[in-house]
Order: sequence, then structure tokens, then C-alpha cells
Amino acid sequence: MTESNVDMLRLEYPRTALEVYNDTETDQPTIDLPNPTAWVRLLVTQHQQAQWDLEQLHEMCGDAYDQADRRIVAIERNYHLLTQALEYVYKTAEANTTVSHEWMQTELMRTASTAQKFTTDVWTAITARDKDQAEKEGHQITRITRLNDAVQFLQVADRKRAEEQQTWNANCEKRAMNQQEETERLAREQQRLRTEVSAIKRATTTPTYLQSALPKDVPLPASREGTPEAAAGGAGGEPPRRPRTRLVLRSPSPEPENPTEDVGPNNNDDDDMYTVPDRR
Repeated sequence: MTESNVDMLRLEYPRTALEVYNDTETDQPTIDLPNPTAWVRLLVTQHQQAQWDLEQLHEMCGDAYDQADRRIVAIERNYHLLTQALEYVYKTAEANTTVSHEWMQTELMRTASTAQKFTTDVWTAITARDKDQAEKEGHQITRITRLNDAVQFLQVADRKRAEEQQTWNANCEKRAMNQQEETERLAREQQRLRTEVSAIKRATTTPTYLQSALPKDVPLPASREGTPEAAAGGAGGEPPRRPRTRLVLRSPSPEPENPTEDVGPNNNDDDDMYTVPDRR
């Protein structure tokens, strides 16, 4: 039997309908669930009551208990749904994980509605099979008590589902805001990088009005073309140097003292002195 106190819930693995009929226990270990919420406590209570009610119906019917009867089929189906819900809680606690948002929004309310339907059907069947009037009145009181518990479970489950959805929406909005802030931050970072790249380009690019004043590239002399020095200069070595131009200053040739003198064509040092014509 599942035990409970304020801070801890000792949870047993739920029994199937067949195990209830045969009064057998499961071989699964018991789990200590710390700080259980209200809906978990009510779910456990609903399943414990369902086990006891199903056992009472089986004992009251005896050999007349017909699992092919549509009313019995509905009762066992609803009990199976309660068992599945408690199995999910058990396995979640065993894995030390939390109940999913999807399960809270769909299966929790379905389980609460199933508990109410199971209580109504099982106690209607028990009351119909009891011949004693006093017993019938006692069954009616038990039925009302069970239904009140089922309604309480339904109300708590509905509030829990609403709270879960509200929390989910708040988390979604927070994630959306964080995503928007991250997008804006990345946009600012991208703009900053673009500004830095533009600044670097402006700093390393010669303005157009200065390009015409720069000396043009001078090709290497013919004697150096194809040499290792020229290859080194073209391969990232020292740039080729501008060839030096030697400036030779020549003095003007002296004019002859007598402009009418006839200088012969042969002006070699070995020749005889030239003849000046007679001006008389």
C-alpha cells in the first residue's frame, strides 16, 4: 500500500485488474517521492480507491462476474487508464525527471475525468447487485464520497493544467525576448565589424588625388631581368631599385678666333698644320 506524509510519498507500482482479482502484488520496487504536489497525491488516492472498488465488485459478483459484459468492460477500461497515469508518474519519479508539458495539458484532465466516470460506473454496478436495502444505502453514501473525491481531483487537475499553461506561456515569451535581444546584439556586432573594416580600408588606401603624384613603377634593367635578384624582387623580396642616371656637364665648344678660317676635315693629331688662306 502506498504510504504518505507531508514531505514524502512512498509510491508503489500500480496493479493491473488481473492482479487485483488474484490479490497479487507487483515485483516493482517502491519509490520515495519527495514533496509530492496535490494532484499527485489525489491521483494516488484515486487509484487506491479504484483498486479497492474493483475488488469489491469482483467479490460481490463472484462467478457471475462477466468480463464480456459491456459495463464490466467499461469499468476495467477506465481502471486501466488510471493505472497508465499512475505508471507514468511512477516511471517519471524513477527516472528523476519531470512530467512533460504535453502530458499535463492532455492526460491529467483525461485521467481526472476517467476517475469520475469509473467511480460512477463501479458503484452503480455494486449497488445494483446488492439485495439488502441497508447495504444499498451504505453503497450510496460511499458512492457520493467517492464522487466528491473525484470532483476534487478534477478541480485540482484543472487548476494545475491552467498554471502549467501559464508558466509555459511565460517561458515562451521569455525565450522569445532573449532571442530578440540576441538578434539585436548580433546586428550591432555586425555593424561594428563593418565600420572597423571600412576604417581599415580608408587607412590603407591612397587617396585618388595623391595617386598622380606618386612615381610610376620603373621596370628592371634588361641586364637584371631573369636574374635571381629580379626574381627575388617579384617574389616578395626587395623591390627593384630605380636605375641611377649619371649627369655629365659639357662645356660649350669654343668658337674659333677667326670665323673665316677654314678648318680642314682631317683634324687628327698626327696631321700637319692646316693652311690659312691669304686674306690680302
